[in-house]
Amino acid sequence: MLQGPAVNAYVFAFFFAASFLITGKRPILTFSTRVLLVVVLAAAFGYVLSEHTGWHIIFGAAALILNLTFIGFALIDYLNWHKGKALR
Repeated sequence: MLQGPAVNAYVFAFFFAASFLITGKRPILTFSTRVLLVVVLAAAFGYVLSEHTGWHIIFGAAALILNLTFIGFALIDYLNWHKGKALR
């Protein structure tokens, strides 16, 4: 299991990537996908903060489902963005 500085580096990379996708000047993701990313981050926070409660498994399942949905939406947005870029 990872500890200390390695976890800090992964958390930094995760939040940097998320902030880039949410607030980029030339957004690859549509607005609805960016909102979904914020919801995924909220579910992840809920999962971490509810470690010793009954909500932990619910937040975990929700975060997993939302993450898979986000990946699908992001892939569609990226393909559409790439297709639009190629047409210019």
